[in-house]
Amino acid sequence: MIKILRAGEVVLTMVAIMATADTLYGQDPQCKVIHAIAMMSKAQSSDILKDQKQKAGNGYWAQLVFASRMMEINPNDKSVANLLLNLIPKRYDDPNQTYWLDLNRVDLCDSGLTLSDMKSLEKLQGHLPRELSKAVLLVPEKMFDYISYSEVLLGDPHSDYAEQMQAVCKVKHLEFLNAIDRLSAEKKSWFVGRILNPDGCHVLTVRER
Repeated sequence: MIKILRAGEVVLTMVAIMATADTLYGQDPQCKVIHAIAMMSKAQSSDILKDQKQKAGNGYWAQLVFASRMMEINPNDKSVANLLLNLIPKRYDDPNQTYWLDLNRVDLCDSGLTLSDMKSLEKLQGHLPRELSKAVLLVPEKMFDYISYSEVLLGDPHSDYAEQMQAVCKVKHLEFLNAIDRLSAEKKSWFVGRILNPDGCHVLTVRER
């Protein structure tokens, strides 16, 4: 039997539905963070990005998305470059490295994100090697961290990290060589033998298309 609701009942029903949706997508703190992070990846200005950052908080994931997107918006800002480079994990076993390999971690909650939101995070993921390379050209004193972390990012077969390093090698060649010399003998052998030969800045590995 179909029940016909009166006007007042319709209003109450809609309020209940909205309250339920708000509980699912608005009240869960983790979902709020994820939504704000997705909005940061789509921000078209520094002001919008900063506004969403306040909602996202200071978690590592939020910081990484903020810094990488800010680097895209302000590619010549040395302070932004430094912010991004400072987020590079200093240890191979740092749990935060998983965020560098997967910015699109929306499976953590039923946050109501759209396909566009997820694609935006995925796009930002693909741009990370490029943004890091632009950043280290502005802050070459971070070159050792930049090169050291290539081992992790190159674990993604679709990453163009090695190709992006070629320009860095050419523009900041001395700093690049000095950073390679600071690697352990084993890592240096791996880097110059399989990733990039600094003599001529020849890339030895390319991403899968």
